[in-house]
Amino acid sequence: MISFPSSVAARKCLNGEGCGDTVYWVLRRMLLINSGLRLAGEKENLWKKSLYGSLAVQGFVTAWTAAHLDEPVASLPSGEVAVSGDAVGILGTYLTRSAIVGTGLWLSGDRKHLLRNTLVSTAMIQATVLLWAKDQEI
Repeated sequence: MISFPSSVAARKCLNGEGCGDTVYWVLRRMLLINSGLRLAGEKENLWKKSLYGSLAVQGFVTAWTAAHLDEPVASLPSGEVAVSGDAVGILGTYLTRSAIVGTGLWLSGDRKHLLRNTLVSTAMIQATVLLWAKDQEI
């Protein structure tokens, strides 16, 4: 198992060791989702949509981490498959993350271009996960 940074931050927060790192990950994801929305051509309520999408992902990360607190390493499935290079697993985690981000975007009121906005925004997050995984190989 490989420690995934946002899961490590969530574990610290859950254990009462401070949530500053978790806030960092929420903000970082907001910027990635916002960039994706802009790339997709979205023009309305970008920050609201970005916040809701990021919070949806953080909700999953926190829930997953809480369910796996007894494990020695704070990891996430997306990090594991990215490091292993499993193309089917990477596609699966991309689609799962898309569903999570899409739920956040939908809750923010995004309806008109929900699928397009979801897939492009999630691709921005996926790209950073794959770059992170590449660093783990060194």
